[in-house]
Amino acid sequence: MLLVSGAMFLVMYLLLPSTPSLSTFGYPETVEDINSQEKILEILQGQNKAIVRTTETVQWMLFILAFWILAAVVPVLKAVKDKIDLNLEAKHNEKESV
Repeated sequence: MLLVSGAMFLVMYLLLPSTPSLSTFGYPETVEDINSQEKILEILQGQNKAIVRTTETVQWMLFILAFWILAAVVPVLKAVKDKIDLNLEAKHNEKESV
């Protein structure tokens, strides 16, 4: 399960957009760089795509992490329940034998 989760995290990491699209590389430096509405729209659409893709990837990573934690906790809880059941059964057998 650890290997599968690791592979899924790697795939999610590779789906993240490259950092230049979210850094100052993609921003206009002067007003002349955005002198038309088409240029503004192009810049905003590029930034929006990067933000949406990042958000989706983070959501999937959180879902996988939550699933992995729950899958790891269930066997531990089952082992604790079995131990408690054995202790109760042992106490019940002691009372019957006395």
